Amino acid sequence: MTPTLTTSRFELKESQAFEDNLVTDIMLALRSAEKKLLSTVQPSSKDDQQNVTLVDLGSNIGVFTLTAAMAGYEVLAVDAMRETLQLMVTSLHLAGVTSRVTVLHNAVSDVRGVVQIKVDRQNMGASMVNQEKNTGQNDRGDDNVTAVFLSDLIPYVRSRHVVVKMDIEGFEERALWSAGEFFEKIDVYSVLMEWSFHRGESGPPIIRFMSLRGMLPYSDANKSQALDPNFYSSWPGNVVFIR
Repeated sequence: MTPTLTTSRFELKESQAFEDNLVTDIMLALRSAEKKLLSTVQPSSKDDQQNVTLVDLGSNIGVFTLTAAMAGYEVLAVDAMRETLQLMVTSLHLAGVTSRVTVLHNAVSDVRGVVQIKVDRQNMGASMVNQEKNTGQNDRGDDNVTAVFLSDLIPYVRSRHVVVKMDIEGFEERALWSAGEFFEKIDVYSVLMEWSFHRGESGPPIIRFMSLRGMLPYSDANKSQALDPNFYSSWPGNVVFIR
């Protein structure tokens, strides 16, 4: 069955966003994110930069997406929460970088179909896919979203060379179960991943997946410290796998 990747339009809601101060928060957050992000995706030359795409899985309000787009990179931003995508799109409009970003309203997992979202109204970025419930195709409530494989994103990647940021609230392992084709057809240089969910049994499968593709774990994108797979349970909150 062909999955549905959602590229529906988002309206510019400048006044509402500013009333909530969320767009302002995004702009402020860019200052702290910029150095970290650009060290992850920084190519060796300006020509290389034009051939690198950031695949932002779990884009949330768009700090990484916006930073990369403003630095001149192409971006594919994917998130399961329409509300946070709306805020990000507003920020992209205000920054004048919408042409560099493709936005998809989807979850990325090891299943295709409509899934239910556990919404955290206090912290939208902490909302996650309900692993126990896969709803029917006709059940399209406000908290439902279409899940796709990582390989389904390939047609939306604007270059063959990519860096990936994965922050999908513990679903990183399940997303990788269906990611073989993506890593075969796309030249993935690095994967920045939130690790706090994977200090238990989900850690080793992720490490094996990356190792089989020649990607080794580091504490940061500058390779300041190589991480020992035997001690994955004590790795920092964010790790970078680099080929």
